[in-house]
Amino acid sequence: MLTLSVLLAACSADKKSDTLAQDTSLNRDIQLANADTTAQPTLKDVPVTTAPVPAPATTAPAPRPTTSAPRTSTTTRPAPTTTRTPAPTRTTTQPTTGTTSSGNTVTRTGAGSESSLGTISSGSTVNLASGERVCTNTNHVGDRFSATVTEPVSGSNGAAIPAGATATVEVTALKRSENANDNVTMGLRVVSFTFGGRTYPVSATTSYAKVDKV
Repeated sequence: MLTLSVLLAACSADKKSDTLAQDTSLNRDIQLANADTTAQPTLKDVPVTTAPVPAPATTAPAPRPTTSAPRTSTTTRPAPTTTRTPAPTRTTTQPTTGTTSSGNTVTRTGAGSESSLGTISSGSTVNLASGERVCTNTNHVGDRFSATVTEPVSGSNGAAIPAGATATVEVTALKRSENANDNVTMGLRVVSFTFGGRTYPVSATTSYAKVDKV
């Protein structure tokens, strides 16, 4: 069985070969296929074309700054004129001194003065104490002695006689007693008060005086 199959295959191959040989187109293709395929195409050197390099652009030089010397302009301004107003002149009015009907010395200032006159009103009581001895047999009318204000006295516009002020007292009447039943007569008046380094003249009478008989 094996040998028969081989023979059939060989016969079949020859028949097919004759058929293929009769085909002209096929023979031509076979001839071309059997040609030398090692032939190489001729290579020719072709010069390399280099792209032209653009010329560098020419940059125009920057314009140089023009330096111009600054112009100095001098403006002359007139010096300011200062008008000075003279200070107002203060007129000082000298105080005037007068005497009231009761005998008091009063100092008056001119009109427009800011200070007001301070007074101790009439009828005010001033309590005095003195360590000096006044005797009817040794003293006389017109003699003076000192006494001390024991209580402050207030008046108008801040006027006041402080406690401790010194009073100058004058003897106005003096009469000794003639017998044990006779009273002693003594009259006194305040001439001035001194305090704060100043002396203020006053007109006053004594309403009561405690007298001790010795």
